Amino acid sequence: MSGEERRGSPRVAARCLVGYARRLDVKRFALLGVGTTIDVSETGIRLIVHEAVLDRSRLELQLVLGGRPARIEEARVVRVKALQNGLYEIGARFDQASRKARATIAEYVEDHLARRAA
Repeated sequence: MSGEERRGSPRVAARCLVGYARRLDVKRFALLGVGTTIDVSETGIRLIVHEAVLDRSRLELQLVLGGRPARIEEARVVRVKALQNGLYEIGARFDQASRKARATIAEYVEDHLARRAA
């Protein structure tokens, strides 16, 4: 790998709690727990969780960014990394989210990018 950024949208640091559940099928979920975000972009999220999550699993995420809630109906786990402290770092791509949730995330990212530039 060249170390080049592969993401299509910029990501910004975000420290908030995220509730997450694994989607079993269209109507059923397995509640997994609460994680902590590392960063977020308009297309995905990276977070720390306490339980191992299978690569390619489908998750539902509930988070609050800048005081505004955002619910991601389906996020696909694209990376799982076991950490030495027994926690796991996961990366997930947003596959299904409402316009309102996407707008909340986009505004959060834009606000943080503007602060960096100032």
